[in-house]
Amino acid sequence: SINVLAMRNDGRKVSQMVQRLGRILRTSFQEQEEISLPREIDHLKDYLDIQKFRFNDLFDYELDIPDAMRDVPILKLTLQPLVENSIQPGFEGIEYPGVVRIEGKLEKGKAIVTVSDNGVGIDPETLARLQYAAYAAEDEAPREREDLSLSERRGLGLRSVADRLRIVYGPEYGLRICSMPGQGTAIRCVLPATSASERKETG
Repeated sequence: SINVLAMRNDGRKVSQMVQRLGRILRTSFQEQEEISLPREIDHLKDYLDIQKFRFNDLFDYELDIPDAMRDVPILKLTLQPLVENSIQPGFEGIEYPGVVRIEGKLEKGKAIVTVSDNGVGIDPETLARLQYAAYAAEDEAPREREDLSLSERRGLGLRSVADRLRIVYGPEYGLRICSMPGQGTAIRCVLPATSASERKETG
């Protein structure tokens, strides 16, 4: 994407894209595993802006994260795979403007971030496999990558996120996936609303 901009001699956009890419790489490479939700959202906006250019404005995005969630901790790079699932394969073949919506809320001591889209949705068979992956036991050995179908390979990112959340935060946290063909997809990411130290202090 940056190369295309450079060939068009669009220096201003090249500068913007390089800055976004730099921020993405810094977040990816830093040793700190848990960051604040606002920082994760900043990372996500950089990723989405690059993807919007890559796909010629095939989609737009909306953010609705309340200020009350500014101190919510989250494992870095948790939301990007969820958004990536909306863009590919969620918007493949659509003939209307795609929309990705990221919204957050606090509910009964938990933080919930929902990534939803108006894409093609997921067929029931694939959705069942993704739901199984989201709830599968941590010690279950995954199948070899080369044996997986295309739809299953696309679900590997979601499986990875679900596993990380359960391992770090516990079995009550993770992903909840809801989808229907032709009606889009919504993925709820359930997180603790407080940091590990605060949870320890409160028992």
